[in-house]
Amino acid sequence: MQNKYSAEALAKLRADVKALMSEKRYGHTLAVEEEAVYIAGFVLPEKTDMLRAAALLHDIAKELSSEKQLNYIERFDIITDSAKDVPPAVMHAAAAPGAVAELFSDYADPEILSAVRWHTTGRRGMTVFDAVIFIADYTEATRRYDSCRKCREMLHTSLEKSRDRDEAVRALADAVGMSLADTLMHVKEKGSALDCDTVEALRFIEEGNIPV
Repeated sequence: MQNKYSAEALAKLRADVKALMSEKRYGHTLAVEEEAVYIAGFVLPEKTDMLRAAALLHDIAKELSSEKQLNYIERFDIITDSAKDVPPAVMHAAAAPGAVAELFSDYADPEILSAVRWHTTGRRGMTVFDAVIFIADYTEATRRYDSCRKCREMLHTSLEKSRDRDEAVRALADAVGMSLADTLMHVKEKGSALDCDTVEALRFIEEGNIPV
């Protein structure tokens, strides 16, 4: 049986994912993969190839219709609450585990399902695996917003200076906290409702916790 994380298998996954996305979304997806691999080198090198797969799959529900996203949430409901409680802005993330389970069942590993589910909001108690995909989505190279650029520069500088994995994970946690704070501030400025998972994720970091 072929290793699903081999170079050949991941190349096929890229091709299959590309067929489901616009050119712009696919470009973003590849950039998230590249960023996740870079970060993994400091905090989770032994799971680099699994993180590649999670990065490739994180946005597969993004360009689906709202009806299709809701259908995935209601049918699979793997690690989320009921669809009616999911804010529209993060619906694609809540639907992602269902899309992975149906379309890419070989990759429906619990760590991958969790990472794609929480890549937009984060969560209290997020793992290092979750955090890598979450922050890679925010700091990938095509993100041009000042907040994303500053977070990327801070994260990369801190990772390069880290002397061991513990320091690297602390740098990852700091970047996650920075991105969550920026996101919540942006949401407040827009006058939109705050996502409770994002609020709890930030509290988790501000309490001095780090992903494990």
